[in-house]
Amino acid sequence: MITSISLAFINYIQGYQHIIIYMNDYNESLPAEAILDRIFVNKAFNQIEHMEGNSVLHFISPYTFYAASIFWGSISFLMIKKAYHPFVFSRINLQREALRIIRGRYILPVTLFVFIYVSSIFTFVFVHGALEFEYPASIIRQFLFFGIASILISLGLSSILFYLYLKFQETMALLTVFILISVLFIMDLQLKTFSIVFISGDAYFVGGMIAGICLMILSHFLLRNLKYKIA
Repeated sequence: MITSISLAFINYIQGYQHIIIYMNDYNESLPAEAILDRIFVNKAFNQIEHMEGNSVLHFISPYTFYAASIFWGSISFLMIKKAYHPFVFSRINLQREALRIIRGRYILPVTLFVFIYVSSIFTFVFVHGALEFEYPASIIRQFLFFGIASILISLGLSSILFYLYLKFQETMALLTVFILISVLFIMDLQLKTFSIVFISGDAYFVGGMIAGICLMILSHFLLRNLKYKIA
């Protein structure tokens, strides 16, 4: 998808430029992992000099990543006006089947977006070649699990967005999900051992996968008990 590649390029450029400026200012040489620290946010930013302390600007890249991933998991129903829903229900008796049609495809778009985004970041790092990874094998393993956790979280939040979209107005649903992304960010910063959305010593993103599974279970429960009334 062009969106995932474009967003990956924008976030890579801002991360790369920050690291190059830091290296020039302090006359230091850093590995390519430093770029990933800036793009995906290393939770130990207060202890890492090239992260230059705590700043709200650190979180722009991961926030845009999750927002875009959820958007691609939700675009099929967000693009359909609710006035179309009665037409679907008039042809299908079962609510669950009707909602499945309205929901549209979401697993494949989210999976492709996350995979292409992460792959593009690594491609830009390798192709540019200005900095090299110190531990490429461990980094690739870590971001494999990061990708899995991100997909689960995005799928869960996209499904919750679908539930909120059916219950409320689109604007309210989107605002609530954006707040939920921020809540996940805050929760992750409080955790010392596990990672949910940011990178740290948790190479297997146990926290992220648990959070994603919990979000998917919650969304499944909400949608299963939903009594949708057609306007």
